[in-house]
Amino acid sequence: MSDVDRPRCSRTQPDQKTLIKWRQEKVLTLRAKGFTIDEIVSVMRGGNPDVKISHGTVVSDLRVIRQQINERLFKFSSNMLLELSFTLEGLRETIKEAWKVAEFNPEKKLEALRLIQECYVKRCKLMTDNETLVKSTLIIHGNLFHYPETDKMPNGQ
Repeated sequence: MSDVDRPRCSRTQPDQKTLIKWRQEKVLTLRAKGFTIDEIVSVMRGGNPDVKISHGTVVSDLRVIRQQINERLFKFSSNMLLELSFTLEGLRETIKEAWKVAEFNPEKKLEALRLIQECYVKRCKLMTDNETLVKSTLIIHGNLFHYPETDKMPNGQ
């Protein structure tokens, strides 16, 4: 690896944690470009067999990267489901109050019934037409993004 590719730290050598993070970012970038694990090892060595990186190191880095992605997805999905529950509760309260208006205020009854209908439509859309909700639920209840430990990702790369 050339000095240009190496991580930079002020006046001191990069610590082990910084080097590992840099290596994992480089592995992720190369994998995203379609490189196989063996190709990643070759690129990372840069033609220098003294560089200490192996097939197992790259596999391990990819496992760590997947775990970090899964953790971020889990947090995002949990927050999204929490926000959805707040939204659904708000719609429920709106419907409840609109029914009170419809029952006790004849002048506003039609307007209140329209609001109730609109709330029911919004609630149904949130519960049925939301692909992100479905994916979030899958992430929460099972590991949606679990790949077998092979040289190939699910897309066959």
